[in-house]
Amino acid sequence: MLDDAVVAARSQTGGFSPGSADRVRTASGRRAFVKAVDGGAYPSSADLHRQEAAINAVLPAEAPVPRLLAVIDEREWVALVFDEVEGREPLLPWRTEDLFAAFDTLEMLGALLTPAPPGVPDLAESLRPALLGWARLRQDDAPLPEAWMRGPLDRLVELSEAAAVAVRGNSVQHGDVRSDNFLITPDGRAVLIDWPAAGAGADWFDSFCLVANARVFDPSLDADGLIEARPGLARVAPDEITAVLAGLVGYFLDGARLPPPPGLPTVRSFQALQGRELGLWLHHRLGA
Repeated sequence: MLDDAVVAARSQTGGFSPGSADRVRTASGRRAFVKAVDGGAYPSSADLHRQEAAINAVLPAEAPVPRLLAVIDEREWVALVFDEVEGREPLLPWRTEDLFAAFDTLEMLGALLTPAPPGVPDLAESLRPALLGWARLRQDDAPLPEAWMRGPLDRLVELSEAAAVAVRGNSVQHGDVRSDNFLITPDGRAVLIDWPAAGAGADWFDSFCLVANARVFDPSLDADGLIEARPGLARVAPDEITAVLAGLVGYFLDGARLPPPPGLPTVRSFQALQGRELGLWLHHRLGA
């Protein structure tokens, strides 16, 4: 796949995958990024690798994403090989320059990937089960982290159902925009990595998720003001923004109460953090 022997490998930490992730260097000096997973031990993660390979195959060469070099799918192991992207994860809380670079990348991708090419999954269909978390919380009479959530619970269920409609569209969206899925290059550009959740949806969904991620790590952030300042988000109906926010909060709170999936011991605590912080923003929007 690289036509040369690998002489050095540096494992990458972070993220929420049970597989390996390594920056490698060959004897001739060529560099690449390799991610691999044992499908026998982690079948769902192996399927995500296959989905990512299928999505990357339709992304245009000029897109600010890593270029897929090879796919190895042998027996239970699945490995993807990409061009290495020299860069770092955004510092948290998000720095203004990193955040704006990420917005620029999402806007560039929107221009390149609208309309969505054939074969891209429907984002609304894939997200719908996740966005209906409030209904599951109500059905199970589950404890909620904030007392205010119990009063408008029926309304939160209705909003999450509206979210599954609001995210419909025909623009390829990454579907999992957060800080650890960006790399900031030495010249300040943002590259968006890890595409298994991508689908055709509303052209503003990724940008909204970027605002939400920034709000999680900076509770003092004026998230509503940031939405108003971004043209692609300012044109979206406020009720749709609130609906999708409610859907995300329900998803995170519903997921946080479940046992961790195999190989992902920290994902539930991260979901709880996101549910708590975005729940505060949701409370503000509902009150406003």
